Amino acid sequence: MVFMIAFWDFLFQEGSPFTMAFSVIELELTDSDYIQISEEPKKYLLYSETKGKPIFAKLGQDGWEYHEQMGNGHFFTRGNEQLHIKERLWTERYLVMVIEK
Repeated sequence: MVFMIAFWDFLFQEGSPFTMAFSVIELELTDSDYIQISEEPKKYLLYSETKGKPIFAKLGQDGWEYHEQMGNGHFFTRGNEQLHIKERLWTERYLVMVIEK
């Protein structure tokens, strides 16, 4: 109980801790470079050492062009459309990226 109270914010910062735990297990046990952890907003779990490159490559394949980085935000364009990606370190080993249009 004390553990839950002490780490409440950390455990629930990305939503359900069970979803995050299963996503970590899936990432560790598969060859995937990233795991989608939510649909709206689109949220992905990656290894922090990749620095988001697998997501950037996926967006490039979908026709998005990297525009710039400002702080923890990355900006992409495709024609008149714009895409904003926020990244944050979830733990030392894992990175969470959130895609917002």
